[in-house]
Amino acid sequence: MNLVEFDALVEPLRQKSVASLAEHGLALIEGRIASAAEVADLEKQLGVTLPEKYRSFMVRYGGGMVGIVELFPIAGADSSDDDVKSVNDREFPDRTFHRDSAGGHRRPLGVPGR
Repeated sequence: MNLVEFDALVEPLRQKSVASLAEHGLALIEGRIASAAEVADLEKQLGVTLPEKYRSFMVRYGGGMVGIVELFPIAGADSSDDDVKSVNDREFPDRTFHRDSAGGHRRPLGVPGR
């Protein structure tokens, strides 16, 4: 799926999110967008090359909640927030696995170390 197709699929949720935020103070989409420099820095720190679609997604949409799916952001809002690097450092210090989402899914990004 490309980003244009994803935009079309997520648009109804985006509209519901705006309405939910206005009515209940709860957004259904909350993302922390990463800059290209932040993505490059993460790749350097983890010693990996992230897939292009993942990099593009994080720059365009960011990590956080999209409906019921939570993706760790590239960089946390502060040092106490979970982000891709902090979770990987904590759970996979030997760099044998890369986690990009919460909830114990342990979905690999499919990126071997450099």
